[in-house]
Amino acid sequence: MRRVALVASIVLLCTIASVAVAEERHSGQVVFVDATAGTIVLEELTASRSEAPASIKRTVALSPSAQVQILSRSESVEGSTWPGGFTASAVSLADVRPSDFVTAVGQERSGRLEATSVDLVRAESQPSASPR
Repeated sequence: MRRVALVASIVLLCTIASVAVAEERHSGQVVFVDATAGTIVLEELTASRSEAPASIKRTVALSPSAQVQILSRSESVEGSTWPGGFTASAVSLADVRPSDFVTAVGQERSGRLEATSVDLVRAESQPSASPR
């Protein structure tokens, strides 16, 4: 009986510990990319006490298994996409450049975000398919 209680306690503690590590999401314009170090610096807009948002720079380190993908507008209807929707294509960190808009998802470690995924959107050269 004590073994069952001990095992149940260990499982419960492991479950609570895994839930306590919250995933963070940060979005902003890329200011700097260091593909060798595996980091990017974002300029992120956050709330402020005035009407204008506050701009902060945030360093994001990519985990070794991080997935980087570029999102681009779909031109056709295939599968579950719709015209004007987005499709994702894998790219490397070296393909990310200043002025790209990215969303990094990961966990806070040592005072900075360690990203497990980065989605990037580049300014379109053609008008949007979205209605205005």
